[in-house]
Amino acid sequence: MLVLAVKAWATGAKTDELSEILNIPYQAVKRFTRHPGWHQVVRQLRGVLDEEVENKLQRNLRLSLEELEDRLENGNKHVNKKGEEERRPLSAADLSTIAATLFDKRTTARKMVDGIPDEPTDIKKSLDDIANILRKHNSFASHVPQTIDIEPDSAEEAA
Repeated sequence: MLVLAVKAWATGAKTDELSEILNIPYQAVKRFTRHPGWHQVVRQLRGVLDEEVENKLQRNLRLSLEELEDRLENGNKHVNKKGEEERRPLSAADLSTIAATLFDKRTTARKMVDGIPDEPTDIKKSLDDIANILRKHNSFASHVPQTIDIEPDSAEEAA
């Protein structure tokens, strides 16, 4: 039951579901899931949990895309004044938002596949920022020895 509970917990099960699986009081679930033994089981099941979460995400993504495709092809469901369900075309604002989101997600996905970070790093700017911080703290200021000029006394000049 512990393995089943860990799997349910990793996929977002609610406290009452975990309470039922573990057969413990609702109030004890939080304390139970914070116990080091719980996290030891999580570490042991990491591979299985990652696969299960990935499968669930892929399934939800597929369902979302099917729903989106249906809305794009047939329009949104709407109930008319007679109480009948009909389909209306998507508004231009909805289409624009959907298209923009899809383009952004496609770009992000391609960057992930290519190993490109989201924000390119500017090395020169980074080094300039570090130099400015060091200048502010004056921790790496070059040490310039001070010289002392000794002027001869006027009595010595006369001699």
